[in-house]
Amino acid sequence: MLLVGYVLGGRGFAHVGVPPIYVGEVVLLLSLVLYLCAPDFRIFADSRILWLLIAFDLWCLSRSLPHLEEYGVDTLRDSALYGYSAFAFIVASLMNDRHMVRGLVIAFDRALSVSVVLLPLFIVMAPRLANGPIDYVPFILLKAGDVAVHLSGVLAFRLLRLREAMAPGHPLPRWLPDWLFWSSWMAAALWVIAGARGGLLAMAAGILVVFLFGYGRRPVALFVAALVGVLTVMAVFGIRIETERREISAEQILANVLSITGERPADAVGIDAVELESTATWRLLWWEDILDYTLFGEYFWTGKGFGENLADSDGYQVSELGDLRSPHNGHLTVLARAGVPGLVLWGGLHVAFVTALIRMAIRMKHAGADAWQRANVWILATWAAAAVNATFDVYLEGPQGGIWYWSIIGTGLAVLAVERRMLMAQAGGTRAGVLRPRAVS
Repeated sequence: MLLVGYVLGGRGFAHVGVPPIYVGEVVLLLSLVLYLCAPDFRIFADSRILWLLIAFDLWCLSRSLPHLEEYGVDTLRDSALYGYSAFAFIVASLMNDRHMVRGLVIAFDRALSVSVVLLPLFIVMAPRLANGPIDYVPFILLKAGDVAVHLSGVLAFRLLRLREAMAPGHPLPRWLPDWLFWSSWMAAALWVIAGARGGLLAMAAGILVVFLFGYGRRPVALFVAALVGVLTVMAVFGIRIETERREISAEQILANVLSITGERPADAVGIDAVELESTATWRLLWWEDILDYTLFGEYFWTGKGFGENLADSDGYQVSELGDLRSPHNGHLTVLARAGVPGLVLWGGLHVAFVTALIRMAIRMKHAGADAWQRANVWILATWAAAAVNATFDVYLEGPQGGIWYWSIIGTGLAVLAVERRMLMAQAGGTRAGVLRPRAVS
């Protein structure tokens, strides 16, 4: 319910609560209490990657405690970047069973499929709703990049036909036909790729992972053809849909694509490129400064710590209220706040996670466990979309992105642990055919 709330409400839903305690923190606290009532330490033995996560958290904690007295709540707010990793541990512990993984697949398919159908309605409603009662944040505040990650995860799930592979006896509700799902998905996708270049790249990354593993190639080709057809119709008839930030039109989408490649979109499609180019230049200059004072400067070992407003101290604040605290790149935020040691631990964690997923996917294929291979590819595709979005936006630093991100990693750790035990059981001959998809289902 928490994750679905973030899908449909975004930052608006994240502000439900009493400052500085919001719904994400409440669910985290309740989850920890429930875990302590019946602790399960198997995941520590089953996952070496979890120990890398603990090392990263401890280093970041050492860069937070010295600043807690000076910055107070701001230190706690910035520490969410690594603090929400507690969800990875909780999810990994709870999902550390193949029957729980199967239940997760069923829940994801039903909840997120319904959410995708509702997304266009929530996108249209968002500007028309009054400000919420907390911090004057609207009830619905969706970011294109965040929505792109959810659309990528659902698309990968459908392209992989994961529900049919893992839980064939649990179909979707009859009132949710495929035409309704795909039309809603396409409408939300057009809003995403018109509104954010990072969202476009995130969706492309998720699709690319599925494509490289040999799944859904024909549907992907049909999807691309349908998208080109829709954009052609919009261009021919001059269809333009005005939004608060950027219009949804064929010209705007083409301008976003061209700006990624370094071309001047105004020269090609007649779109004013000032805003597109200025945001890109602003990001690149800030990222270059972070690299200078960490890799080649005085903050190599320690970073600036958690608590200081990086936008203010680096001279890149663009909000009159001082709301911006971190660069639009979660990976460079780690570097700026935790120094090079923090970035090395961060990179090592994700390299180990991705490598383990790829290796296990290959082993599952050789073992004839097609359903479990698809599960690995699904997690990898969703993670790729989230990691790319985090490269261009303030994503990991907030609950609507951070909790989703760490939940994806926790699910991956659980699936890897389950698959490792299944391989050991098969090697030991304790259960013949334990990896066969039918037996798993």
